[in-house]
Amino acid sequence: TDKEKDKNNGNGNDKDDETKAHLNDDMGIALLSLNRPMTMTEPNEDDTDHLTRPLLLQDTSTETETETETETTVTATAMRTDNVTNGRDHLSSDEKKQSDSDQDYNTNANANSGGNRREHRHLIIGETFISKGIQFRVMACQPSDGLINLQTTNVFYDGNPLQDISSLSLQPVYETLPRHLQYDTSTSTSTSTSTSTSMMDQFRSQYVDAYFKGRLRFVDRIKELNFHGVTVAFTQFEPSGGGVVTEQTVIHTQSPIKAEELRQRQEQEDMDMARRLQQEEDNPRPRIIIPPGLFFFYCK
Repeated sequence: TDKEKDKNNGNGNDKDDETKAHLNDDMGIALLSLNRPMTMTEPNEDDTDHLTRPLLLQDTSTETETETETETTVTATAMRTDNVTNGRDHLSSDEKKQSDSDQDYNTNANANSGGNRREHRHLIIGETFISKGIQFRVMACQPSDGLINLQTTNVFYDGNPLQDISSLSLQPVYETLPRHLQYDTSTSTSTSTSTSTSMMDQFRSQYVDAYFKGRLRFVDRIKELNFHGVTVAFTQFEPSGGGVVTEQTVIHTQSPIKAEELRQRQEQEDMDMARRLQQEEDNPRPRIIIPPGLFFFYCK
C-alpha cells in the first residue's frame, strides 16, 4: 500500500541519513587527524592578540618539544598603534556569563599546567600580531617557522616603527612571464594598446594582487622579488626608504623589461651610487668644533 511504501521509503531514507552521518564522521576524523592529540587554545580575555589571528593549536601530549619546533630568536618591529577593543560589547548578558566561565576555566587550566599554554604561539617571518594595542611584524627568526617558548626563545625589538608605503612602481621581467603573457606583449605593438592593457590587467590580478593583497608585505630597496615564479623589479617607492604595502598603497605596473636591460640599468644605478659615496668621502662636510668652555657658557 501507499503507507507501506512511504514507510519503506522512510526507512531507506533513515538508513541513507545514517550512512551519510557515518561518512561525515569519518571525513571529520580524517581531516582533523594529527600525529599527536591537539586541542584548541582559547584566547585570554586580557590578551588582544586573538582579535587579529585565528585560534592556535596546542599540543597536549607529554612529549617535550624538539629544537626544530621551537623558535630560538625572534626580531620584531612595531608598525602602528591601534585602539583594540576586547570584542565583548556585542555579547548579551548570558553570553558574557558564559565567556566569564570559560575564562575562569582557562585561568585554572593555565595555573594547573604551569602557564605553558600561553607559550605555544606559532610565528613565521613576515607575520603581524597585536600586543597591548601595538601592531608588530616579525622581521627575522631562527628557524624561520616554529613555536615560541618564553623560557628559551630570545625576543628582540629592533628598528624604528615601519611606515606605510603610499605608492610604488614595479616591472615584470619579460623572460620570466608565462608564454601567453609573453605572446600578448610581443604582439601588442603591432596590433593595439588594448592587448597590452589586457595583458597587464591579467598580470596584475594573477601575480601582483595575489602577492600583496591582504598580506601587509614589507618591501625596501630591493632590486628584485619573485612573484610566484615571475621576477619583478621595483623602480620607485614613496617613501623612498620602503615600508609596508597596505590596502591604501597605489601600485603602478609598468610594461615588461628584458633581463639584459634590467641588468644594465642596475649596473648604472650601482655606479651612480658609488660615485656619490666617493664624492662624499672626498668632500666631507665641515665640522664645527666648540671648545668646552664656550659650550658650557652657551648652556648657561
